[in-house]
Amino acid sequence: MALFGYPVAQENDAERAARAALSIHRALAELNRKNESKPALAARIAIDFGPVVIDASGEIFGDVPNIAARAQALAEPESVVVTARVQRQVAGLFVAEERGSHELKGVPEPVMLYRIIRASGGGRRAGQRHLTPLVGREEEIAMLMRRWERARQGNGQLVLIVGEPGLGKSRLVEEFHARLGEVPHTWAEWCCSFCRTHPGIRSPNGGACGSAGLTCRRSSA
Repeated sequence: MALFGYPVAQENDAERAARAALSIHRALAELNRKNESKPALAARIAIDFGPVVIDASGEIFGDVPNIAARAQALAEPESVVVTARVQRQVAGLFVAEERGSHELKGVPEPVMLYRIIRASGGGRRAGQRHLTPLVGREEEIAMLMRRWERARQGNGQLVLIVGEPGLGKSRLVEEFHARLGEVPHTWAEWCCSFCRTHPGIRSPNGGACGSAGLTCRRSSA
């Protein structure tokens, strides 16, 4: 069992886990090619996402390891199976097929499973997600819109959005971007060297880190 997000959590832990799983299968395939005279090795991999408790000895408590183990038992050899909680985190980043809802031992509710086929090559997770309405961020959105108006008037602006992973920095930036509508503007995206990602300004992997930068520029278009 491998943990992603412990001891240090990152915004794209689910994505990293899925990519690692696919890499394991590629490594095993290469090993089998090199050892054709020996029995082939195959793995079943399953991934779940959620909070766990880890004690000082490293023992893990929570539903996540149990669900992952039960889902792994249902996986076919050479496949990667993820739960709906993982799929929501990586939607758009991988080609996936639905494998139906399953009753898992020790789990009170049915669990929807998906099989990860391959990386999609897409760089934007948000474009594939079904976003719920943003609630309780009126003040932050209003501040961003004020900065945007100043940028449109020719006054360059820089906004830093700071918070713990998973707090909703990317979601806030997505909402702001959606409100720009048809107003001509330039939207730049890139990665930075001191942080995993720099949304809003979205990175190729679509995540966010502890602090996010947001630049607004008016466009002559």
